[in-house]
Amino acid sequence: DYLSAYVLYGLWRANQAGVYIDETVFSSAREYLQTASLTYLNEASLETWQKDRLTFIQYVMQMTGGADAVMVDQLDVWREGLSPWAQALLALTLEDRTPGDARAQSLMANLEANAQRSASGAHWESDASQWRNPGTPNYTTATVLYALAQFDAATPLVHDATRYLVAHRNVHGYWPSTYENVWGMLALTEVARSGNELNANFTYTANLNGSALLNEQANPLVTNTTAATLDSLQLSLPNALTLSRTEGDGRLYYRAALFVDRAAESAPALNRGMEVTRIYYDAYCESDCQPVNGVELTSGAQVRVEVTLTLPEDSYYVLVEDAIPAGTEILDQSLKTAQQGVDATEIEVYDPADPFADGWGWWLFRAPEIGDENILWSADYLPAGTYVLSYTLLPQQAGEYRVLPTRAWQNFFPEVQGTSAGEIFVVR
Repeated sequence: DYLSAYVLYGLWRANQAGVYIDETVFSSAREYLQTASLTYLNEASLETWQKDRLTFIQYVMQMTGGADAVMVDQLDVWREGLSPWAQALLALTLEDRTPGDARAQSLMANLEANAQRSASGAHWESDASQWRNPGTPNYTTATVLYALAQFDAATPLVHDATRYLVAHRNVHGYWPSTYENVWGMLALTEVARSGNELNANFTYTANLNGSALLNEQANPLVTNTTAATLDSLQLSLPNALTLSRTEGDGRLYYRAALFVDRAAESAPALNRGMEVTRIYYDAYCESDCQPVNGVELTSGAQVRVEVTLTLPEDSYYVLVEDAIPAGTEILDQSLKTAQQGVDATEIEVYDPADPFADGWGWWLFRAPEIGDENILWSADYLPAGTYVLSYTLLPQQAGEYRVLPTRAWQNFFPEVQGTSAGEIFVVR
């Protein structure tokens, strides 16, 4: 039901932008969502995630033709138990049904009062345990900001929340997940539209330690980028990035990032809710195997790679990516994995002829995606425990290769992550 509502919302936005969508698609989807909504109200009691989901469904129905008045009124009764992002969507639903609805104004006033302020701006957070719906601080803040910009674009809180969203993108200009990117763009577009930023008419300059980097006319639809090499930075004195702009409508947004490469073998292991290790073994060793850091380039030589992932808690939408030494190729394209207990000391490899020999859990992973330089596993859900992912390498070219760390993370909560240490692998 949530996915159906989300798709319907996307089709409606596309239709608003001029894309033709058959009207029967909207009527059929709305009929399905109305039936799905009734199943929620028929339950004896609802958890927060269910109330949030029902709020999103009713918001989509309101935008695409009209929400169920009884359900919307009931959601307003539950308002204190809704996540901040759901409260924001409920306010938009109420306002769209009855412009000037005092209940909508009250919801937005409560959200403004409960904003969490910091040096990087203002944001809102949802209960992280409600994993069935999106709820990262970036997504929650984007959704509240999307509503806030429509209710009161002049409030300073819009600027503070915008600054938070802009500051929490990565060095490439994106938020951690596709979901956060969508709602972040929706929110910032609404801020730009309601704040008259699309009519920006000023010029700006950027200088680094007195040297000119940019001198441009503002264009809200164009991002200007520039770069400077490390030798333009001062090692013993503070460095100054100076920005200035002329008078005029619109805001100036900027980002600065420092990229410094490091030798792969100096990269330490990282544990932020996930522990990852990678060990190379001689593929022909059967017992008491010792790790190796290289292999002889001989006919039939093989290396078994074992990536061990340890999760202290149940995790959802997990990705595990391992880079391979440049002088090797992946041989085995089948997933080999076994779940062990947290205190496991043995490593077992999945044998297709005896699928339960290695215990319980290997089937939780999808078959890996194999590329020229890496291998990627994914799983929608993993219980807490230890997992061993195994594959085979063939040496192809002699040399000393620096190998990037193995990385594991939750797709929609990428701050929960872990990496192995980088290392050197030698093909002799």
